Amino acid sequence: MSILKNLQTISFLILLTAPGFSANLLLNGGFEDDLNGWTRLASNGGAATFTTDSEAAEGIKSMKTEVTTLGANAWSIQAISSAWPAETDRDYLITFYAKAATDGASLRVLIQDLSYGNQLSMDQVLSTEWTRYEWIVEPGDTSMDFVIHFIQTGTFWIDDIQINDFEIDIPVKPLTLDATRMHQTMVGVGGA
Repeated sequence: MSILKNLQTISFLILLTAPGFSANLLLNGGFEDDLNGWTRLASNGGAATFTTDSEAAEGIKSMKTEVTTLGANAWSIQAISSAWPAETDRDYLITFYAKAATDGASLRVLIQDLSYGNQLSMDQVLSTEWTRYEWIVEPGDTSMDFVIHFIQTGTFWIDDIQINDFEIDIPVKPLTLDATRMHQTMVGVGGA
């Protein structure tokens, strides 16, 4: 990750506590409204049950998925959110909590447009404890779905999925070097 992205992450975390910060762009990312707004699929020979559970990382509910049989494709068992509004020239911070009944179980999270032409994915190895995961993305379209592919059998919990606007303007100062001087003072990130 570049220094600029690290600076943006630090600045973003400070802004999260500031009044007026943009709300979560994903509807029902905490499953407090049960599974409303989520399409759940088990196809191509796959078998799974999707329910809400009182074991939650945040709030009082989470989505619990029990995968008993994998299907023919990685997308045979999936949960798909309602589309969230995106802008193609912005970065977004996606955060979520997840855990599995078995240490080392994996799932795949994606954002994709409605035609599946623009798609970004990340595989995540889970533990048996609630863990918060972060992902910075730049969407390729203005209407995106958040998708979870269940790529292994087992029991999984997902909670508090947040998608927040991540555009932060950081002024960039030009760097001027004097080739005739051996020791020069650097002021700013990483130098003093």
